Amino acid sequence: MHCPCWQKPSLRECTARLFRAAKEEGWSLFLVGHITKEGSIAGPKLLEHTVDVVIYFEGDTFYQYRILRSLKNRFGATHEIGLFLMEQQGLKEVENPSSLFLSDSAAPQIGSSVVCSFEGSRPILAEVQSLVSRANYGVPQRTVSGFDQKRLALLLAILEKHCRLDFRVLPAKSVYIGEIGLNGDLRPVSQAERRVQEAVKLGFRRIYLPAVTGQNISRKITANCQVIPVKHISSFMETISTGSMSKKKVEK
Repeated sequence: MHCPCWQKPSLRECTARLFRAAKEEGWSLFLVGHITKEGSIAGPKLLEHTVDVVIYFEGDTFYQYRILRSLKNRFGATHEIGLFLMEQQGLKEVENPSSLFLSDSAAPQIGSSVVCSFEGSRPILAEVQSLVSRANYGVPQRTVSGFDQKRLALLLAILEKHCRLDFRVLPAKSVYIGEIGLNGDLRPVSQAERRVQEAVKLGFRRIYLPAVTGQNISRKITANCQVIPVKHISSFMETISTGSMSKKKVEK
């Protein structure tokens, strides 16, 4: 017969003892563990409910960048991220994450555009690239990397419905902010002013916004750039087309 006093304490019991000691002594406690294949913390779910802060430290085998992400915080905001670079001396903070997702080329390129996304409360500029080529088989395919496949199909359906598809070079140093509705209207997005601030800070001088959003942006922020309000995706395509034609005339 085994005596209960000789049994090994469970993970839950060990954690409870550590929490009690930390509160009594007044020191901070960090619990480091693994995650499952689904991305959740391994072990009893009770641990996540007990702790004050849950932080994920994520990385990728093919990249040297690491992301520190907060998913639970009883004393502050959640869904914030910190970006770090793994070097020989250790982790180094990346102060300007937007520079990582933009190409170094300043010249306009076919199939390249810059959008301003949000991660937590942090605006991040990212370059979106597209490529169109002839298919060597009967049925052409539309594939995407780093973006939702169904959302891509929806955006392409909107463009086919409301615009004449004409692939051309987009204006250089331009950023596109907004959401496209099913009827082709450009709708506002959250934190538009902070997105514009990030774009201006990185040297972008032409910003395309939904017409409603453009009226609410402070002129102090847009003093050194051109804000182009757009109501519909078709008018946006016309604006791009007109700008390209004017440029060709000037070059001639």
